[in-house]
Amino acid sequence: MSGLWTIYRKELRAFLVAPLTYVLTGVFLALGGYFFWATVVTSGIASLAGFFGNTTIVLIFLMPVLTMRLWSDEEAKGTAELLLTSPVSLGQIVVGKYLAALTLFLGMLLLTAGYPLVLYLFGTPQTGPVIAGYIGFLLLGAAFIAVGMFTSTLTDNQVIAAVSGFGILLLIWLLQWAGDALGGGVGTVLSNLSAITHFIGFSEGLIATPHLIYYVALIAGFLFLASRNLGRRLWRSLETGAQSMLLAAALVGILVVVNVLAARTPWQLDLSAEGRFTLSDQTRQVLQEQLQGPVEITAFVETGGGSPVPDLLRAYGKVSSRVKVSIVDPLREPSLAQQYGVQQYDTIIVQQGEQTRKITPDSLYMTASDGYSTEFSGEQAVTRAILELGQEQKRKVAFLTGHGEVTTQDELAFLTEDLEGEGYSTEFFNLAQTGSVPADTSVVVVAGPQTDLGDQELEVLRSFVQTGGKLLLMLDPVTRALPGWGSLASELGVKVTSSLVVDPARAVFFDVLSPMPKLLDHPITSPLAERRMEVLLPRSVGLEVEGQQGQGAAEGDTAPAGAGNGIRTTTLLETSSEAWGEKVQERVEVKKDQGDPVGPFALAVAVEGRVAQTVMTSGSDGNAGAGSDADAADSQAELQPLAVVVGNSTFIRGQFLDFQGNRDFFLNALNWLTGRKSLISIRPKVFEYPAITLTPRIIWNMFYGFVVIMPLALMLVGGLTWWRRRAL
Repeated sequence: MSGLWTIYRKELRAFLVAPLTYVLTGVFLALGGYFFWATVVTSGIASLAGFFGNTTIVLIFLMPVLTMRLWSDEEAKGTAELLLTSPVSLGQIVVGKYLAALTLFLGMLLLTAGYPLVLYLFGTPQTGPVIAGYIGFLLLGAAFIAVGMFTSTLTDNQVIAAVSGFGILLLIWLLQWAGDALGGGVGTVLSNLSAITHFIGFSEGLIATPHLIYYVALIAGFLFLASRNLGRRLWRSLETGAQSMLLAAALVGILVVVNVLAARTPWQLDLSAEGRFTLSDQTRQVLQEQLQGPVEITAFVETGGGSPVPDLLRAYGKVSSRVKVSIVDPLREPSLAQQYGVQQYDTIIVQQGEQTRKITPDSLYMTASDGYSTEFSGEQAVTRAILELGQEQKRKVAFLTGHGEVTTQDELAFLTEDLEGEGYSTEFFNLAQTGSVPADTSVVVVAGPQTDLGDQELEVLRSFVQTGGKLLLMLDPVTRALPGWGSLASELGVKVTSSLVVDPARAVFFDVLSPMPKLLDHPITSPLAERRMEVLLPRSVGLEVEGQQGQGAAEGDTAPAGAGNGIRTTTLLETSSEAWGEKVQERVEVKKDQGDPVGPFALAVAVEGRVAQTVMTSGSDGNAGAGSDADAADSQAELQPLAVVVGNSTFIRGQFLDFQGNRDFFLNALNWLTGRKSLISIRPKVFEYPAITLTPRIIWNMFYGFVVIMPLALMLVGGLTWWRRRAL
C-alpha cells in the first residue's frame, strides 16, 4: 500500500504545480457558474438541475485534457520504464494515478459549494436532489477520469490521448441518443450503456443500485484495461490490435450483463421531495397479492420531455415481474398510437388479457390548491386501473336527492369525476319517486339534506343498511328539526346534536366556525395523519357516539338508539375540549354562554355492525334482499362497515374539496365502506417548483462572483505558476 500512496502523492503534486490544472479548473468554474446563474435567474427555481445537466457536456471535453498526461507524460519524460520496473505493482500505479486525478476533481466540485449556498440563502431548494446530484456528478466524473486514464496508456502523445478520450466519452454520450431514437429492446440496451442515462436518476434525487453498479463497473473496467496496456508495454507483449478490440468488446458485454443483473436489484434511495420513484405500500400490496394475471402497461411519452410517467411505471416493473412496461414515443411509433387511439402525450394503456384501460393526461395532472404546484396522480390512476381489470363491473355510488341535498348540478361535478376515476359509477336518485335504492348500489351518499326524511324513505334506507348496503351520511346544521335523519343516525349508534360547533382552539384563519378537527386512529384517518394532512369542516353539527361521556349533549337529548345493539362506533374526527355548541340560526352570535353544550364533539364517526348477508342481492323492488336470511344471520358474524356519519357536507363542495385532506377523507371513507382498502391513501405526487427570490443586485453579484472573479483568480494562479516554472 505504501507504493500506492507514493504514486498518489507524486501525481497530486504534479497536478498542483501544473499551470494547466488551474486553467482547466477556471474553465470548469466559468462554464459551470454561467450555467447555474443563467438557469436560476431565467427560471426563478431554486435548483441545481441546470448546472448538473449542462456541465456534464463540459466534462466530456475537460476530463480527457485533465487526464491526458497521467501516463503520456511518463513516456515523454522517459520515466515510464523506470516506473514500470520499480517495486510498485501495475495495479498500484494505475490506482494511485487515478486517485490523484479523482482528488483534483473532488476539489473542483468543492469550489462549487457557493451554488447551493445561494439557493439556501435566497430560496427553498429541495435538499434531496442537491445531495443526489452531487453524488451522481462525482461518479460521472470518476467514470470519465477512468476513461481518460485508459486512453493515456494508449500513446505517448498527450494530444492523441486527449482526442481518444474525447471520442470514447462522446460515444458514451451518443449511446443515449441512439437508444432513444431506436426504441425497443435494442434502444433500451444502448441507453443503459450510456453514462448520461444513469446520471439522470441522480439529478432527479434517486440513488439506486443499477446506477451505482454501472459506474463502479465502468470505472473498474477501464482501470483494468489501463493496467493491461501497461502490462503489455512492460513485457513487450505480442498482443495484436484485434486482441485488444476483443478485450474491449468483452468489457462492453460485461457492462451489458452487469446492467441486466443490476436492474433486478430492488434497493433504491428516493431523495426526491415528492417521492416520485417510490410506490406506496398499497400499490405494492396490489402488485404482490392481487394481480389476476400478467399486466402490460404501455406509456406514450415524448422523448426527452421530462415526464414523470416513465419513472413511475418502471417502479411498477421493479416491484412485480408480472408487470411489463413499455415506454413509446407516439411520433416514432404512430401505428401503435393509432391502434390505441392515443392523441396526447402521457397517455397510459393498461392491459390484462383482453381487458384494457386507458388513462389520459387529464386524470394524471391537476393544479394543486396552492395555485402553482402540480399534483401528479399517476400512481393512483395506474393502480386503480390494475384493480379494475380484475373486476367484472364498477361499484355504484348512489347520491340521494329530493331533500335539498347537494347534487351534481350544484357543486359535486369534480367529486363525481374523482369517483369515476376511483373505479366507481355514480347515480342520482329521488327515493320518494323511485321507492327504492337503485339496483346494485354499494353506497348511498346523503350530502347535506335540508328537509326531513319520510317514514317510507326511512324504512327503505334502514332495510338497505340491514342487508349489506353502506351509507355515507353527511348532515349539516339546520334551523329546523329533522327527526327522520336523527332517527336513522341514532339507529347507527350516533346522536346528532342540535349544536353548531365553535372551536377556537382549532380554528382556521381565525374562523372559529371552521374547525380542523383532530384525526383519531382509524384506517380512514390514519393515512392522513401520517402525511400530516388536515381536514377542514366549515360549519359543522356536533355528534355523540356510544360510550362518549359527552359533555356535548344539550338538555333533553337522548342516548343513541343503536347503543348495545351489536353496533360499534369509532370517532374519526373530534374537536378540542375548548369547543362549545351554539344554537343554529341564520346569524350566529359566537359567544360562550353558561347553558351552551361543551366539547369535545365528534364530527365524524365510523359505524360497524353485523348484517343479514354480506353480499347484496336485488329483490323484486330493487332493494337489497331481506327476509328469512336476515332473521337467520349469525350473531357471531364479524363486524363489517355499515356507515360513516359526518356532521358536515360543505367539505366536499367547491373549493373546500381541494383543501389538504378533504378529498382523501371522503374517498377513504368510501373505500373503507366498500372494502377497497388497497386504494386508501394513495396520495398524488405534488411537483413543486422551489422558488428563489433574487434582487438585481444579487443577480449581478452572482454573475461576477461565479462567472468572472473565481475563474479568473484560478487562471491567474495558473499564470503565476507558469511564470515561476519558466523563471526556474
